[in-house]
Amino acid sequence: TSIAFESAKELSPQLYVMKTDGTSVTKITTSTIGSYFHQNIEFDWAPNGSHLVFTSYDKLYRINPDGTGLTTIATAPEGKHFREVLYNKTGNKLFVLVVGNQAKDRKIYSMNTNGTGMELIYENPSYAISGLALHPNNNLLLISLDISGFSSDVGRMLDARIHQLNLTTKDIANISIGKSSGTNDLYAKYSPNGGKIIFVNVSNSAGSEPSIWMMNTNGTSRTRLFQNASFPYWYE
Repeated sequence: TSIAFESAKELSPQLYVMKTDGTSVTKITTSTIGSYFHQNIEFDWAPNGSHLVFTSYDKLYRINPDGTGLTTIATAPEGKHFREVLYNKTGNKLFVLVVGNQAKDRKIYSMNTNGTGMELIYENPSYAISGLALHPNNNLLLISLDISGFSSDVGRMLDARIHQLNLTTKDIANISIGKSSGTNDLYAKYSPNGGKIIFVNVSNSAGSEPSIWMMNTNGTSRTRLFQNASFPYWYE
């Protein structure tokens, strides 16, 4: 019944909620959303819609859709910031991307929804990491890894490929098997039944036009759906 979104109309990115017809727009935060390399979606709804979680530098917060009930869930390790945050499908776990001030200083943690039990589940200091998306079975996580090894002060990636991480075995597999050279695969999401993946493909040159694609979960049958579009999301 409601849509949450980020807007920087007041210069610093803030979190807003509105009705699905675009009315009753309400700013619900006063803290800047995001952290280093701000360029992604740094909030998520609880699966039951009762509240949202969002990142703000070294803090992870919970807040009600009307802006009340602001609560600090967790504080990032010293010298690090939270960036992306994601609920699992059953609402009893959170996944967060923790970043430092270098593009390749990124790690993925899981934690309980009250901030306890924070556990490192993936890191690779050779590659910048972007994007978090969970399979409906709660056991597979999609991320993009820039396998070029490039390090950028502004977070630019040169050869980002979608990888699938098995949260039980910690095995990770590249599924961007048909990606064109000189492009990035980003913002991957599983379909509600887990059978397909939508994602963005874009040239690594600044100002390039992105497009939305779909593929099988093993990376086959890449099909372009929309040109000049980004940040795809499955609506159930």
